[in-house]
Amino acid sequence: MTYEEKISWLSRYREAEKLYQRLSYRLAEAQEATRHITQNLSAAPGGSKDGQSLARAVEREEEAERRAYAQLAVCDALFAEIDAVLVQLDSAEYCALRKYYLDCLKWEQVAADMNFTSRGIFALRRRAIEHLKL
Repeated sequence: MTYEEKISWLSRYREAEKLYQRLSYRLAEAQEATRHITQNLSAAPGGSKDGQSLARAVEREEEAERRAYAQLAVCDALFAEIDAVLVQLDSAEYCALRKYYLDCLKWEQVAADMNFTSRGIFALRRRAIEHLKL
C-alpha cells in the first residue's frame, strides 16, 4: 500500500466523525423544531393546516436520530479497526497518529501536546505511516 493510500485509509475515521457531527447537528435542529410545535386547540378551523405538523416533526426527529446513531456505529467500528492497526507502532508514532486520526486534533495541536516542532511532528508522521503494515 502506498503512503497516500495509507493516509486515505487512516482518514476514514475523521471523515466519518465529521459526518456524525453534521448528523448530530441536524438531530438537534429537529428536536428543537419538535419542541416548538403546538397543537391548535381553538374551536375555529385552523385554515389550511392539516393538523399533522407535530407528527411530521416527530418523524423527522426519529429519522435524524436513526441516521445519527447509524453513523455513530460506523464511527465506532472504524475507530476500533484503525486503533488495532496503530498499536503496531512505537509509542511516539502511535500517540501522534492516534491524536490526529482518532482524536481529530490538528497537527499543530498534536505537536504542541507532544512538545514537537511542526517540522518534527511531520517527520514523525511520515515515519509512522511508512512503518504501518496494512
